[in-house]
Amino acid sequence: MKQLLLGSLLAAVALFIWGAIFWMSPISNSVLERARDDEAAGQALLEHFPESGTYVIPGERSDEGTFTRLHQAGPIATIHVRREGAPAMNPQVFVKGFLHGLLTCFLLGLMMKMALPGLPTYGLRVGFATLAALTAAVFLELGEVVWWYQPWGLHLVNLVWSATAGLIAGLVLAYFLRPSPAAA
Repeated sequence: MKQLLLGSLLAAVALFIWGAIFWMSPISNSVLERARDDEAAGQALLEHFPESGTYVIPGERSDEGTFTRLHQAGPIATIHVRREGAPAMNPQVFVKGFLHGLLTCFLLGLMMKMALPGLPTYGLRVGFATLAALTAAVFLELGEVVWWYQPWGLHLVNLVWSATAGLIAGLVLAYFLRPSPAAA
């Protein structure tokens, strides 16, 4: 258990560093579109979306004919609205982000530990972690494109992030989580 906790902690530190590099690079911004007027768009969001939450346009609460007509005509959108503002570069977000990474690394390490008898080499353990992350990313990110008609760009960037994060976490975890000598 000590190896799992230490490996998870160091893997989370590595992910945090990789996240800073990845998300501050031009990669993520290259797929984000810009509104013509952020202030006017923000006011329109406040006017049309009464509460914080996730909205789908056209809304499925419309009658079937209206929903079908609006869906075929477009636009189709999923909009996440938080009506309250927040500090830019909020330190709490970084703390929560690190804890998110730590929990993810711990769960990935737990899976690796369970699979250890079948992962005798460092390379197999790294591959296991990378494939686990890639599988989750393909399921989640491509599902957004397929089921919610969302554009590919950001989801492909998120998929690359998830796969590389799995690789990096795997490189660290695989060092700490090894089969016991009796099992080898």
